[in-house]
Amino acid sequence: MKRLAVTLGLSVAMMSTFAVANTSPRKVFECSVNQTMNFSIFIEQGKGGIIFNESIENQSSVLQRIKPQDYRVEHYHRALVDEKSLEFSIGERVILVSEYFSEEFGEVEKILSVTLREPEQTQYFECEEGSMSNLALLFHESAE
Repeated sequence: MKRLAVTLGLSVAMMSTFAVANTSPRKVFECSVNQTMNFSIFIEQGKGGIIFNESIENQSSVLQRIKPQDYRVEHYHRALVDEKSLEFSIGERVILVSEYFSEEFGEVEKILSVTLREPEQTQYFECEEGSMSNLALLFHESAE
């Protein structure tokens, strides 16, 4: 009887661990920019949407949960070029993150970028080395 109780206890513990691991946020995009202003953007895929976190030096961080109906993912592909992007708004501010990959003209080029559009101005930033993109996760989610 004790052996059955221990086996059941272990089974429940393993299933709980799997459920927790399966629902933890997955990193989708990470970008650091140290050009004109120091800021970083982290985007994670959580249950029911994405989590956007922006940190700007000497300012308070922005943490926002965005539902799938409030963001748009796009994928452009042609021979030797692949581009994925994610766009959403926070108030009047539109945020576009992009992953561009090209093998044209015998050169491999990968550019991660962030475009910030506000009513008064548009700013484009290329992410620093060490940034990462896994925007493909969002396309798997939208296909399901």
